[in-house]
Amino acid sequence: MTLSRAALAVVLVGVVGAGTVGRKVVHRVRRWRHQQALAATAREAPPAGPSWTPPALAIPREHPRLWWTPERLAREKAWAKRTGGLHPRDDDHEGLALAYLVEGDRKRGRQAVDWLLGLTFDTSGTACDQARWSGEEAMLVYDWCHDLLTPAERQLLIERWNGYLDALNKKSWGGAGMEGNNYYWGYTRNDIEWGIASAYENPRAAALLEEGLRTRFGRSFVPFAAGPGRGGVLGEGTQYGQYLLGYAAVPFVTAANEGVDLWDASNFFQEAIYYLIYATTPAPTTTVGGGQRRFELFPFDDDEKFHDGGSAEGADLTLYMIPAAAHWRAAPVGGYARAWLDLVKPQMFPLVAELAAAPSATPRPFSELPLDYFAPGPQFLYARSRWGGAGPVVQLQLGLAPGAGHQHVDWGTFQLWRGGRWLTRETVGYGEPIAGWGGGPAGTVGSDGALGHNTILFEGMGARNADNRRGPPHLLRLESRPGYAYAAVDLSDSYRCLPGECHPERDENPYAKTIVREFIYLRGLQTLLVFDRLEADDDRKPAAEVTKTFVLHTETQPAVETGNRLLISNGAEALRVFTLVPAAVTPRVVTEGGKVGQFRVELDARGPAQGYFLNVLQARGKDEPDLKVALQEGPDSFTVRLAHPTRGAAVVVLDKGMASRGGAVGLSSAPSAALPAPAPLGTGVQAMTVTEQGPRWQ
Repeated sequence: MTLSRAALAVVLVGVVGAGTVGRKVVHRVRRWRHQQALAATAREAPPAGPSWTPPALAIPREHPRLWWTPERLAREKAWAKRTGGLHPRDDDHEGLALAYLVEGDRKRGRQAVDWLLGLTFDTSGTACDQARWSGEEAMLVYDWCHDLLTPAERQLLIERWNGYLDALNKKSWGGAGMEGNNYYWGYTRNDIEWGIASAYENPRAAALLEEGLRTRFGRSFVPFAAGPGRGGVLGEGTQYGQYLLGYAAVPFVTAANEGVDLWDASNFFQEAIYYLIYATTPAPTTTVGGGQRRFELFPFDDDEKFHDGGSAEGADLTLYMIPAAAHWRAAPVGGYARAWLDLVKPQMFPLVAELAAAPSATPRPFSELPLDYFAPGPQFLYARSRWGGAGPVVQLQLGLAPGAGHQHVDWGTFQLWRGGRWLTRETVGYGEPIAGWGGGPAGTVGSDGALGHNTILFEGMGARNADNRRGPPHLLRLESRPGYAYAAVDLSDSYRCLPGECHPERDENPYAKTIVREFIYLRGLQTLLVFDRLEADDDRKPAAEVTKTFVLHTETQPAVETGNRLLISNGAEALRVFTLVPAAVTPRVVTEGGKVGQFRVELDARGPAQGYFLNVLQARGKDEPDLKVALQEGPDSFTVRLAHPTRGAAVVVLDKGMASRGGAVGLSSAPSAALPAPAPLGTGVQAMTVTEQGPRWQ
């Protein structure tokens, strides 16, 4: 978009076709081959949801056509005059074109045109980064400086860009089956914007609009968003995922100007607003080893920028949320978008200045929303005790965001935040080396693998590969209640690979048979129970000799105490960890090292093939009291009793066995009061719906 965004994009590394070398690119090539098969399947299979057919655009003959209307452009000119004008850098080509459009600066406009005429790139590889990084900038220059181009220059650019887009639309990487991928959205955006900008003088304009609007958006993305993408989670994570919304903004605003509503063609774009609200830390956050306190998103997937800080404050989110708040100004969703902007105060730049200053939705308090949010496509759950800047937030990644390309082996993990500090989070990075299991040397283990996340290992290995799994995680139970949030997921199939369709040495964990994780977040006690039902396989060694490991990451050095207890202090916040099962276990603290590594707690256990981990994680202030925790084990169940001097008490019953069944929770707001009889946990998956009124649990 603006140069500031384009310049940031240019320095991104590790993408296919950009000359990246080493282990990560090999993994990407394997994934590309797999995605080719996915793309072929996607073309043959029925869509996951209903497709959408766009009406005809009313494209004006005059320029500019992209982003602006005459009325809004007049307001932008008034804003620029009132604030002292535009001052783009010489390498900010979009800014130079905007200076010409707003202030009539022909010299700067010609600078932008000369850059555009000299912009060429190779589209013969697997993918083309420059088309994604510079495509929108090029089309805005073409549109906004159209009258500075000679007829010969226009013809040259039309032939060049028609060729680029036709070539890229034929590629599997960034095509069908990758609807959550940044290349997919970069190419879709380019088709739509070039079709509009070059209409009436380009014989291919209508066909490219057909490809972008009808085929890629209407027939591919809209069904995807109603199925595996449902919930609005940005599937490529907290860095690359944001590009989806940033790339959508100019086409959406432009199409609305010309009579076509893309905003409401899919519920995804309202869901994305709620995802951002729930995934943003409630207060500015200090990341140890990073910068100053800023608003962050709960991280997942590849993220090279996380340690710079401000993952929730990026330009792509600004570019999306400001016009979203304007589009839905009459609906609650617009008010929640406005409230998010007012809270986060993300990065502003001239393109959005006029919209940001224009009448928008009235902010609505987040306290009107449920405490929990669930995205059923990737199966992400966000749960909290209350709205506000200090209350804890829990993220559970119960599944895997599909249709992407920057994935980590992170399904089944969890993260916990409180009071501006990460109490436990994943080791955020791209694929940087970290210390191996047990403190083994770095180099063969990357932050993108299972060991970089809060997961379960068998013989030091977690799940191995997102592409050739025997099956995805299976969500078994989900429940959102006033006193707690509960989820159970069977991860077993995702630790093993498909016979005959994988390389066992790469994709298989031969020691794992059953992995069922259950999470109960007790809101009043600000406490997360993590119950793991684990069964080892005897494919390679006797199951009783297989080491099972519970993994927990911390930014700061944990204090290991007696009685199976850990204390993790981070600023004024703390995480108290009680390991109830196994009864005798010695935590091992590993320094992961490298530029992204944290401290990693590893709890090892051996014994019968079937066994359990039961950990209680209490979020609290560093100087606040601990819970009182007691475990009673019976032949068929575990009973956990919890009490806090001011926050109340709870009893949790967990049935034994490898299947998630039964269980109950009893809660009291007064620690001295008698607890009510525990009520049974839900047996199915509670549904959530999202409308412009907000999320609602069924």
